[in-house]
Amino acid sequence: MLPHGQTLNSDLYCQQLDRLKLAIDQKVPESVNSRGVVYHQDNIRPQTSVVTRQKLWELGREVLMHPPYSPDLAPSD
Repeated sequence: MLPHGQTLNSDLYCQQLDRLKLAIDQKVPESVNSRGVVYHQDNIRPQTSVVTRQKLWELGREVLMHPPYSPDLAPSD
C-alpha cells in the first residue's frame, strides 16, 4: 500500500482511513451493516496516536486495541 521507502505516519494513516470509509460506504450500505465497522489494530505509533484516535472517532468507528502480549495470539503457534 505504500511506495518503496515511504514510512507510515499518522497523517498518511488517516488518509487511508478516509479512503477505506469511502470504499466501505460504496460497497456496504449502512442498512446492511448495522453494527458498523470494528478495527483491530496493533500498538504501533501511527495507529495509537491522538490524531488517529480523533479520526476514528469522527468516522464513528470502534477500535479493539491489540493487547501488549497475548499468548493465544503468539506467531509461534
